[in-house]
Amino acid sequence: MFTDKDFENMGKAAAAEYISSNKSLNTTIVKMAEEYGLNPAQLARVVEQANVETYLKLNNIAEDKYIEFEPADPKVISSKLNFESIKTASTFEDIELPEEYNLVSPASKDEADRIFLSKEASLKKAIKSSEGALSGKLEEVDELFSRESENLYKLVKQASLETGSFGLVKHAMVYSTTDRMVNIITDVYKTRLQKEAQGKVNFDDVEKPNGVLNKEHPIVKSLAKMAALSEKYIVLKGLQKELYKAATQEKNVVDAKDKVSSLKDRIFKI
Repeated sequence: MFTDKDFENMGKAAAAEYISSNKSLNTTIVKMAEEYGLNPAQLARVVEQANVETYLKLNNIAEDKYIEFEPADPKVISSKLNFESIKTASTFEDIELPEEYNLVSPASKDEADRIFLSKEASLKKAIKSSEGALSGKLEEVDELFSRESENLYKLVKQASLETGSFGLVKHAMVYSTTDRMVNIITDVYKTRLQKEAQGKVNFDDVEKPNGVLNKEHPIVKSLAKMAALSEKYIVLKGLQKELYKAATQEKNVVDAKDKVSSLKDRIFKI
């Protein structure tokens, strides 16, 4: 697993390439993502570090302090990569969060970086510490989700082969949880299983079967774990949004530090 220092070093390396040879940040990070096998969440971390590092380096050498450069764009980079992990619903990148959980729009990202860089040193340190704790929690939850997703797929595959019907298994999954992620992962599992079942499973839709759902079935239990992780992830994203507001919109440094400290405590309690 990559550490915060790893992402920082990758970002610095991409920035150095840009400064020394004017090599596009997007091009450099695409190569890094392919070399290190970065997933979408990890890619976003590298992009953020690269943009901040590039801004800092240009700020140090610019004569008039007017900084202009083409920042790394995760959407552009992702379009050039073949993220198989996305297609297997192995991380939360596959679960579309409500708009209110977006930390910052791409259009305002540069401005957000400039606001952060201008903050008082002790507040900046507190923000970075809280960001590190939050990133660690998000990675931890994402990793657990990834493992459980793979475990669930194996259970779904086994049940589908035993019954000969993916439709029956899908019904059980859909009616065992109200979490919206189930519709996403069943579609993804279906695509994956169609390639692996080799004609041994019927993928036609079927009517809802009669009977009572067995809540002790491994598939139902696995879905419950994934739903709990999904909820925890959304809570963490909400805290991320609050942290961003405290870091960029609170004018009083003392109040901002208090809010950031409180958010860090809440992060560790999750």
